[in-house]
Amino acid sequence: MEEIINGIIAAKPKILGISVQQCNEKFTEAVARGVKDSLPDITIIAGGFSCYNPATTREAAPYADYICVFEADYTVGPLVRKILAGEKVKEMPGVISLHDLTEDTYKPGPVPHDLDELAFPKYEWYGIPVYRNWNGYQLTPVIASRGCRWSRCTFCAERFIWRIHTAESFV
Repeated sequence: MEEIINGIIAAKPKILGISVQQCNEKFTEAVARGVKDSLPDITIIAGGFSCYNPATTREAAPYADYICVFEADYTVGPLVRKILAGEKVKEMPGVISLHDLTEDTYKPGPVPHDLDELAFPKYEWYGIPVYRNWNGYQLTPVIASRGCRWSRCTFCAERFIWRIHTAESFV
């Protein structure tokens, strides 16, 4: 963890984006707080599966300046551009902000319905060997669909409209 924190601090980014999943909530919080201790002016944006519900997302990322709720394909880009322009973003659909006037003003952001409109992940920031799991297995994940075909379980976070890339797009 120290290596990650020190690497981020050395890079001195203006914005730190963190993907929060249930299994890494404590880890991402420790990294964010460690970075913020040394770079107090850094802006932290959180998102990811633990941030799918506006009612519980602040618990998943209490350290974040901004949290992209649910799918952020259409919100994170405009959010980052506004932050880099010096704006204190508030009341933005799909985003929970420390600058929001109240906690009751959240409005959902736009969600991509045609997944073919979205670009697939690019793995060019680092050499491909970086993308490995805990036992060294090479990973280059690509997701073919979002949501759930069944979409009827009231306890599940995947209970939203199932969308899929066309075969041509995916291949």
